[in-house]
Amino acid sequence: MSLPAAFRRIVVPTDFSDESTPAVRFAFDLARQLPLEIHLLHVAAARETGHEVEASLAAARLAELVPQELAGRVHCHVGFGDPAHEIAATAERLGASCVVMGEHTRAPLRRWFTRDTSRALLHAACCPVWFVPGRRAA
Repeated sequence: MSLPAAFRRIVVPTDFSDESTPAVRFAFDLARQLPLEIHLLHVAAARETGHEVEASLAAARLAELVPQELAGRVHCHVGFGDPAHEIAATAERLGASCVVMGEHTRAPLRRWFTRDTSRALLHAACCPVWFVPGRRAA
């Protein structure tokens, strides 16, 4: 039995940090077992100039992450602006069935004074969000 395309599309945001790497690997592991289409997404801060250079550098970094055996099933995207908004908008635009992302754990004091993208995405997403702990075994 084949799943509809909407059930096979997953958005995987990454900021190239140690916390997001396990989520990317986990999504690739899922794609090796299931008929999934992975959409890697990097969201850079909004700037007035230099979008083209920053986008091409980020796209190249995303492409380097893609395992050869999954090359035809992984698509790379670069967005600009607020990460939670861009991730949610990309998931909605692509009709994603879920977002798989790394969990950035923070101390309570730091959470009070910085924006938590994970929490903001949870409220903005049109689909389920699957958090992968940063300490997940590789």
